[in-house]
Amino acid sequence: MRRGWRSRNKRVRYQGRITKWNDDKGFGFVVRHGDETLVFVHIKAFARGAPRPQENDIITYEIGKDENGRNRAVRVAFPRRIDSVDTTQSELGWVAICFTMIFLSLLIYAVSSGRISLYILFMYTAASLLAFIVYAWDKSSARNNDWRTSESTLLFFGLICGWPGAFMAQRLLHHKNKKKTFQNAFWITVVFNIFGLVLLTSDAGLTALRNLFGVW
Repeated sequence: MRRGWRSRNKRVRYQGRITKWNDDKGFGFVVRHGDETLVFVHIKAFARGAPRPQENDIITYEIGKDENGRNRAVRVAFPRRIDSVDTTQSELGWVAICFTMIFLSLLIYAVSSGRISLYILFMYTAASLLAFIVYAWDKSSARNNDWRTSESTLLFFGLICGWPGAFMAQRLLHHKNKKKTFQNAFWITVVFNIFGLVLLTSDAGLTALRNLFGVW
């Protein structure tokens, strides 16, 4: 009798891969290894303090029921992270760090030598500080399952000179630095920002703008 009770109450753990994940809404789907069964998974099923889920993550889980009696993944754990051995991504991270440091060094040199206005350095500093705060807020919201800041808003702060602070937040807080689609969009905004800076601060750029808009 006792052995039967244990058998009926023994929980079965499955292993699967997260095939879809909406990070802003905090839910996705996991496909079970072997039979390809698709199961809903919510961020609350992960242990508090666990890494933020991403598509293609391998997880282990048990099957539970929601309020409507539908299957869902519960008691989710990470046996390993695919991106933990992604040496290419790590190398790209170091390239991005070097690029950011070079840009900031050139910016400070240009201001100290009088080539560009001190106000531009102030603009980058203020926007970067604000961007860092917004990223930190969104990271905290992600952990506590609160209302999230949209990715378009995060990208906007990078576009308006806050990208150095946004980049620091991504690296130090480990937030949005693994999501490839966001990173692609982020570095596009960086390119646009630097291009705009060159246009507005160089003689050639100002001449091109004047010719384009017929000013002076």
